[in-house]
Amino acid sequence: MNKHPKIKINHTKNDLFTEVIAFLLLIFFWIISILSLDYLPNEIPTHYDGSGQVDAFGDKETILILPFIATLLLIMMSILSKFPHTFNYSVEITAENAEKQYRNAIGFIRLLKIAVLLLFIFINYQTMQIALEKNENLSVWFLPVTILFFITLVGYNLYKTYKINQKSKL
Repeated sequence: MNKHPKIKINHTKNDLFTEVIAFLLLIFFWIISILSLDYLPNEIPTHYDGSGQVDAFGDKETILILPFIATLLLIMMSILSKFPHTFNYSVEITAENAEKQYRNAIGFIRLLKIAVLLLFIFINYQTMQIALEKNENLSVWFLPVTILFFITLVGYNLYKTYKINQKSKL
């Protein structure tokens, strides 16, 4: 078990802003998903293959699965962000760099909340468009762009982690 210093991280205005944005996105996600039930056909796409083609269908109520999963993920990420001293870090955590490293890690989780929500909203929106025959598929670019986006987020966070560590050594 790691022995990182356990310190309280106070919230900044930026922290509050990102939490409010995530909460508003989640509310928006639920509203559009619930309202769409009146307009969707009884059978909608429920799964896509690697090239974005629909490969499974189900009841229109399945449009509520992603908002439900998003809600659970946001709750879990919010709880997790309260315990940054329990995370694994790619650099040594010391009393000198702990606050900045913890703040960076918590900020990354907040950014992930928004990114996951936007991804899920996009998938549900595309599912609605396909179900209403306004679109045919997710696009062959959906999966590679999504993977590249999340790799970039992780890479940027690692860069910030090492940069903070270098500054704390000076």
